[in-house]
Amino acid sequence: MQSLLCRAEIKPVSFTGDSTDPAPGSLQILASVFRLGVLANIFTRPILVGFLKGVSLSIFLGQIGKVLGFQVTASKNVPKLLEIIKKLKSTKVATLEVTVFSIAVLVL
Repeated sequence: MQSLLCRAEIKPVSFTGDSTDPAPGSLQILASVFRLGVLANIFTRPILVGFLKGVSLSIFLGQIGKVLGFQVTASKNVPKLLEIIKKLKSTKVATLEVTVFSIAVLVL
């Protein structure tokens, strides 16, 4: 699985002690120690908004196939969008109804 923040591979955590990778979260701890959180203030608002919109689009494309009741096999966003458009006619109505009902219950 790839991280959206740094495009780095995320590897499973090894609890056996034979891992050569640094402990999970070590970079976050170092950033906290050196007070690197202020870097977020340097980025302009449009950059952060654009990044968040890109992440939300990626999450949306990853979930919409499940909402519509079919499997999306593409891994990149543009091919995934094209595959979703092609498969719209094979939407399972029952799955869509359950999804809409569940969201309505959560919102209300």
